[in-house]
Amino acid sequence: MPRGLLSWCKLLACLHFLPTSLHLPGASTMAGILPLLHLQHADEARLPRRLVKDHQNPFAAYSEEEFIRRYRLSKECIHTLLGQVEPDLPRAKDGRGCSIPAYLQLLTAMMYFATGSFQICMADCLGMSAASVCKIVRSISTILCTLARTYIKFPEPTDIPDLASNFFNIAGIPGCIGCIDGSYINIISPGGDHA
Repeated sequence: MPRGLLSWCKLLACLHFLPTSLHLPGASTMAGILPLLHLQHADEARLPRRLVKDHQNPFAAYSEEEFIRRYRLSKECIHTLLGQVEPDLPRAKDGRGCSIPAYLQLLTAMMYFATGSFQICMADCLGMSAASVCKIVRSISTILCTLARTYIKFPEPTDIPDLASNFFNIAGIPGCIGCIDGSYINIISPGGDHA
């Protein structure tokens, strides 16, 4: 096969434009062409490995207010949490590819928790696969569950009257002893007493 034609075949095969019915000397189908492509200049025929890149540094790109709106935590809190989460994050053991940086893993999971967006949408926005987002959310969730006892504290019975008094003084809410961050969704009853 002439060298110029071989180069075009490599390009078309890499881009999946080469029709299977194309008749070339010595190869009548795509299955016959692909082995020929790897005989000469095999490194040219390979596609470059796709690397996950952080297109911007969210710590520098967003103001404190914008950062909190996206991740529901301050930059300082994320840095502190990153120091506790990073040692337990899984790492690529085979040395292939470019693993996703720890801070990007944490921010991906925190954005998922904060927005409740679909993983496929987050993957598209962050330039990674949905499978990667799923693995990241799972690993970060597991690690955060191990840290829960450090951060989630229930009041001692002796502190309850003081907490209730403080909440009433601050917000006018009687009998409240704690808060949970979340989103409130108003659901209108479709009707009836037992709906």
